[in-house]
Amino acid sequence: MWGWLHFETIPGALDTYRAFVFGVPVASFRIESVTAFLVLHGMVWCSFLVMGGVMLAFRRRIRDHGAAAAQQFGEDILPLLVLAAISVSGLMLTVSYTWMRGYAYGFLAIVHAITVVLTLLWLPFGKFFHVFQRPAQIGVALYKEAARMGEQAACKRCAATFAPAELIRDLTQVERELGFRYELDRRDADHYQQICPRCRRALFGLAQGGGPARGRRGAALSLPRGLFRSVRGTGRRGVGDRHG
Repeated sequence: MWGWLHFETIPGALDTYRAFVFGVPVASFRIESVTAFLVLHGMVWCSFLVMGGVMLAFRRRIRDHGAAAAQQFGEDILPLLVLAAISVSGLMLTVSYTWMRGYAYGFLAIVHAITVVLTLLWLPFGKFFHVFQRPAQIGVALYKEAARMGEQAACKRCAATFAPAELIRDLTQVERELGFRYELDRRDADHYQQICPRCRRALFGLAQGGGPARGRRGAALSLPRGLFRSVRGTGRRGVGDRHG
């Protein structure tokens, strides 16, 4: 894919392949060797492994009544069918050019390409997205753990520490870059992220009840404009609209 792994013949030795990984030559082997057979049929072995995993998953879906009761076709069955379709169509390509002299190879190639493209398009909306989501979650956990060992942010309302200071600064910067403006009209607290979750709930209740939201020294602490939007069709205005 994208030339990350490819093979070239060696000048003067046309019966020998040289493998390149990210443009770096790593190994050479003769075309008729066992190594060549194993390497050049790598996708075939992967297809057999995928088919084995799909059959085990289907067996669990059939025999495990708890899993069968909670399963959904789009979330649990469809991913298995997609994996099976990709593997079977890929194996049929090998069967076509190896034992059938290329019979229906063009049709099978189109079918295989369609199944792969549809899978890639569906990838962000199904369980396959976990392949990318889980490593990202590990990265977030490592980021939080590293930030927890550093400076901690103190709430501007109650002075209690509630999150790493670096995390709060990053969130504030990202929100501003995305166009979310949650600034506070205060000298000691200029952004809503500087308020701890407990005080945010208190501010929300006080704003809904019309009471004053007080800070550490009894000074009024207003909520950011636009934080609460009016509900369409109800005729009621949000807190941000009252300030306007």
